[in-house]
Amino acid sequence: MRKPYQLITVLLFIFTRQISADPLAGLYTIGGVNSNYPTIGAAVDDLHANGISAPVTFGIHNGTYNEQITIGNFTRTGNADDLVTFRKLIHTTVNWEFSEQAVDNNWVLRLDGAQYITVSGIIFNAVTPIFSTLIKLDGDTSNNTILDCDFNGNLSSGSLIVLPVSKNNRNLIFRNNSFIRGNAGIAFGTLNNGTFPTGVEILDNTFTSQSRYAIVLSTDGALIKGNNIFATTISSPDYQGLLIRDSTVVIENNIIHMTKGTLAMSLSRLLNNLQQGARIVNNMITLRLGPISKGIFVDLKKASIYHNTVRSDISIAPALHVDAGTQSVRIHNNLFINDAGGLTMQIDNRNSITSSNHNNLYTTGNTVAQLAGQDYATLSNYSDVSGLDLDSTSVAVTFIDITGINNLHLSSPSINDESLLATRQISVDVDIDGDIRSLGSVGMQVTFKGADEGNIPNIVTYSVGGTITGLNNPDDLVMSMNNNYDFNISTINEFSFTQELLDHNHYDVTIESEPPNKICTLINSSGSINGLDIQNIEVTCLNETDIIFENSFE
Repeated sequence: MRKPYQLITVLLFIFTRQISADPLAGLYTIGGVNSNYPTIGAAVDDLHANGISAPVTFGIHNGTYNEQITIGNFTRTGNADDLVTFRKLIHTTVNWEFSEQAVDNNWVLRLDGAQYITVSGIIFNAVTPIFSTLIKLDGDTSNNTILDCDFNGNLSSGSLIVLPVSKNNRNLIFRNNSFIRGNAGIAFGTLNNGTFPTGVEILDNTFTSQSRYAIVLSTDGALIKGNNIFATTISSPDYQGLLIRDSTVVIENNIIHMTKGTLAMSLSRLLNNLQQGARIVNNMITLRLGPISKGIFVDLKKASIYHNTVRSDISIAPALHVDAGTQSVRIHNNLFINDAGGLTMQIDNRNSITSSNHNNLYTTGNTVAQLAGQDYATLSNYSDVSGLDLDSTSVAVTFIDITGINNLHLSSPSINDESLLATRQISVDVDIDGDIRSLGSVGMQVTFKGADEGNIPNIVTYSVGGTITGLNNPDDLVMSMNNNYDFNISTINEFSFTQELLDHNHYDVTIESEPPNKICTLINSSGSINGLDIQNIEVTCLNETDIIFENSFE
């Protein structure tokens, strides 16, 4: 005869299995006393077995969890985008590691085709001496977020977060994490059949003492914003802060502090995208010790490089190097400083530059820039030959602390220096700290060059205009001044451009489109402001028949 307690045990077992067979929904706890699951693995087993019917949160109790876990696809009977969150509980410290890794089994957490997973507030540790990967992304894993986590590698670790072979990966977000040591912080590797991860966002993270890279990506349209990257003396001599293969990447508001390595930021192309291009804005880069070779290296089809501050303390390290294969680059409102007497910019091919102006190119040495292998001692020499940087300056800049971490914020007197003012790029409305960039005076938007906005003084601006004769309909004439097409024509055939200029700024007026059956000419169309409004530009429009008739008598 079966004893009563044996029957009760069997009934409890059956009852428990029936409860756990239901899809998961709501909050569950892991570890500790009276939790739903003793281990992370037990929770994930239930997730795979039963799926979810609504958002699920697994709250993890204080402790160290030595487990290797794979999360794959599972059944969803609720909404397709219901989140599954693994996070530490309030006032706890959760360490997650795995001590039995091998070369082909070298991860702690693996997301294999998993969707809508969030991991938050967990400390991941590499405890094996070599090859350690902390999070591995496999398959078509997408729509996942890694948030507020610490990743502690060692000097011989692999990449702390790795996507070895990219497939149809989308919307992978890494925000407010800390990455210490490891070969790389985040690494997206080999491409698969020409596909690239999209919607990748790397935001507000800190990367410290990686041996080879902070971030290495092969992506399409990644956003890398607000990160702090520190190469220290334990980084390898060939360390690179950012190695990005992405034709439409956006890199904004990052601080990179290099005391070792070769490149702070290396950008190359994957797609021939000439419509959008890459965007490099509001970054601060410090180059402190050799053998660093350059700050920003660009080999892209198209790029906009605006409002960056790069200071080099190495004579062989220019702030910016544009490779000969680059096709269309705009370089505006940057502070490129070489306080060790080296170059500020190295441009391999003049045809690579669509426009470059309102920068501050300063060196303590005898060569300010290099163009197509030719060195130029002064900014004026460089501008005369290249036709670039006609309104740029070359003045020394003072920073709050050139040896500190956040070292490239302006200090006195530079924070009030009118020579560091520039025409505002409309698409850059805040600085690296989120401070609003000045709208300036009526008729001109002005701001400070570089990543940090200074104190905008009460400045005087000057108008550019003149007279027009022979024009019947003002709408039939299209002119531009420094690529600004907005101008006004009065009833007495006087005109002026709506954009005003600072003193000493260069202006160049061109006719873009003439009225039907007329030919228009310009006199006094270019020059520089010299403390007065420009009012002597003459536009004369004649009928084509009159010109033909006149020429027939010559």
